[in-house]
Amino acid sequence: MPAWVYRILLLGGGLTVGGWLFSWRSPHRPRLPRAAALLLWGIFLLSAALFLGYNVTFVQPQGRYLFPALIPIATAVAVGAAAWLTPLRRRWPPTAFLLPALLALGLCGLDLLALFRFILPQLALQ
Repeated sequence: MPAWVYRILLLGGGLTVGGWLFSWRSPHRPRLPRAAALLLWGIFLLSAALFLGYNVTFVQPQGRYLFPALIPIATAVAVGAAAWLTPLRRRWPPTAFLLPALLALGLCGLDLLALFRFILPQLALQ
């Protein structure tokens, strides 16, 4: 894929991580029960440790071993996005629905770009 796609994805990821970090300092942050937070952190750390251990032992990096970590990662992404959307939602309420919908449409467009511009042409060469 072109470098500009990765720059946009990196920017989105950086904004999400920034929102997640910002949410920790927010006085309006809903408190996650301690047991749930420990469970999410435990799943993430265990998945990451198993992924790293397996890929150090065997040379075949595969992202499927990180599937259990998707639950805590998705939770962190939702918290980070909510940290950015909450102030916007107070000023203009439709933002809470429009921005996620635009993000979903953009990611669908990225999927179609990857499929028709890169994946299918490579399969046709084989």
